[in-house]
Parts: sequence; C-alpha cells; structure tokens
Amino acid sequence: MTLMTQRWTTFFTMPVGRVAVVALLLALASGETAYGQTITSNGERESLRGLGPVWVEIVASNLADAEEIGFSEAGLRAAVELQLRRNGVPLANRTAEPVLYVTVGVTNADDYPAILYSVELHQPVVTMTSTPEYLLLATWRATGYGAFSNAQVARDNIRDSLSQFVDIFSNDYLAVNPQP
Repeated sequence: MTLMTQRWTTFFTMPVGRVAVVALLLALASGETAYGQTITSNGERESLRGLGPVWVEIVASNLADAEEIGFSEAGLRAAVELQLRRNGVPLANRTAEPVLYVTVGVTNADDYPAILYSVELHQPVVTMTSTPEYLLLATWRATGYGAFSNAQVARDNIRDSLSQFVDIFSNDYLAVNPQP
C-alpha cells in the first residue's frame, strides 16, 4: 500500500472522513448549487484610508444571459448604491475615481447558469519608475463564482453574495474612514 493510498484509507475510516464524503456526494447528487468565494479584504483595508466618495460602475458580460436570469444593470446599480448609502459610504454624484466595480458574468448554457461575480475598488496609482505612469488598479477585491441548477437559485445566491461583498467593503471602508 502506497503512502497516498494509506492516507485515503485512513481518511475514509475516520468518522469525520465518512461524513465529509457523504456530504460531498449528496451535494453533487442534488445538482442544486456549486459555488465558491474569495474575499481578500484584510490586507487591502489600509488602501481605503483617506478615500473620498466612490463611483459605482456595473459591468455585466453577456448581458442577454444576465437579463434572462433576472439581472439588469440599472437594478443592480440601484441595489448596490442604496446599500452603500445605508451603510454610510459616501457616493460620488458623477463619474469619478475611485471606482467600485460590480461585475456579473453569466453563461446560461442548457438552463444551468454559471456565474462569475465580483466587487472591486479601483483607484489611481502612480508607478515609482523613471517614467511614472498613472494607472487605475484594483486595491480591494472580493470575488465569487457558481454553477446553479436554475435561474432562481442563481439569482438568489448571487444577490446574497454581492450584498455580503458590499457589506464587507463598507465595513472595511468605515473602519479606516470613521464617520464624524
């Protein structure tokens, strides 16, 4: 028995290992949802210090598929801006920098929506080279992805996840920019 086989055999004989395998098999068999998230705000919070109002920009790739499952740029913008206002994050009233990009990419193949979504803050950065360059780069980011069994499940999961990302951004923003 190789070391790898021995490790898997040990894993499957442990009660926790059996429970994990059964849970994974049930999740795969249900066909309901498979998704993941990455939130990398901890080290990025300091980049928000001294930041003024933010401009919200919605980016929807494959707009026809996004609208098919119930997303619209206008609806998404309204929801995000309302949530930011309620959380106390000031919004720019015209196109400005920094920009909070909310991205939803949808592929609705065979009525099984696959979605990539993110909330990213981009702000101006100047390179420290012999010829300084002005760039707009992501300094705060939260991303997620999912494949869902139907449009309703996809819509609910993505709305909840984006709302969570906006709350995390708001908390990070307010942690380094307290309101008077």
